[in-house]
Amino acid sequence: MACTPKISSKKNQGPSQCTTSVAQVPGIAWNCLPSADDIFGDDPNTVYVRMNVSSENKKGFDMISLQTVVEIKFSNVDKMPWLSWDTPAWECKTGSKLVDVKGSVCSDCYACGGRYIFGVVKNANEARFEQLADLESWKTAFINQLGNKYKNMRNKNNAYFRWHSSGDVQSVEHLKAINEIALALPDVKFWLPTKEIGMVKEYLESDVFADNLCVRISMFMVNQIPSKAMGLPTSTVIESENDFVPEHGNICHATTENSDHKCGDCRNCWDKSKSNVAYLKH
Repeated sequence: MACTPKISSKKNQGPSQCTTSVAQVPGIAWNCLPSADDIFGDDPNTVYVRMNVSSENKKGFDMISLQTVVEIKFSNVDKMPWLSWDTPAWECKTGSKLVDVKGSVCSDCYACGGRYIFGVVKNANEARFEQLADLESWKTAFINQLGNKYKNMRNKNNAYFRWHSSGDVQSVEHLKAINEIALALPDVKFWLPTKEIGMVKEYLESDVFADNLCVRISMFMVNQIPSKAMGLPTSTVIESENDFVPEHGNICHATTENSDHKCGDCRNCWDKSKSNVAYLKH
């Protein structure tokens, strides 16, 4: 891992052995990864690692400041109460296939056009996607930096985070990392809409989702009646309010014609007790 550590003192310049380390630094022997208990700090762009240093002359703790390998760039979606984290829609495993299926919810995907395919937004989403190549580093940085965002919030009642206003889960390992992020940040409410039913099913064979993570299975086709979805909450897309049936549960008011297209005080998408949320096609 390519880090540029900043040593906070000069006292550990001899041979040393550490219990938490990630890179090679002059004067320090690094030979292992930091544990979650050894990572802390207030700076959202820096991970601080507690190192147990022993040398010929002294034993004890020293502090090493590491610039984070992964800098998390969050998305700010105007209608949402707080933050999101996105990847390119064309990298969706299932969605990229549904794009070519007439009548599917992805056949007219908003994230495959407009600002999502140009300039700053496109580059940012692609950079986020590339970070998933090292899930462990990404997860550690995510916990640290989102934790700092939460800590500095003025109104913590708005700590409702959405995964993937563009993009989707890439693997079971990615899904596990998302769940571990939720477990590490219990005061943040997470909503994960996904079409990756196979990945979710495989995950649930050996694990459960955190209480503060609402995994909502997205139906594939417009006007589709929601399925049982392994007992998880679901979401649907309907052509118009005339296509609403009781199984759809309720319509997202932010997608209705006369709304301001913002969540406002509504948190239905994050609420596991809402068995289905229907969105008007847009």
